[in-house]
Amino acid sequence: MTIEYDEIVASLFYGSGFISETRVLPFKQRKKFRSTVNATFSAADSFVEDRVASGINADMAHGTVSFNVKVLARVQFRKGGWRLRRRLLRVLCRDVPVTISNNGSGKMTGGGRDCSVTV
Repeated sequence: MTIEYDEIVASLFYGSGFISETRVLPFKQRKKFRSTVNATFSAADSFVEDRVASGINADMAHGTVSFNVKVLARVQFRKGGWRLRRRLLRVLCRDVPVTISNNGSGKMTGGGRDCSVTV
């Protein structure tokens, strides 16, 4: 069985405050394979609420900022030439630690995360 991920949209939040959204390239995942997905977010020229910006700045003083990442994707389950099901996959990863450098770019730290998944 393979899973095809289409129309993937990832959103970045600080607490419940929205920061940015990006699209991720579609991909296929084969049986017993693990896939890594990279997403780049940008909040340049975007409105971010004062409370969100203040919270991020306060966390940066401690070295890392914890964000929430939400991913929505249309997925198709396939076996051979048969399309078995189409579903909307919802993934929520809470408190993802990110180290932010002086130039404003950030990198996830701490390895993989346990996330909640709903199909």
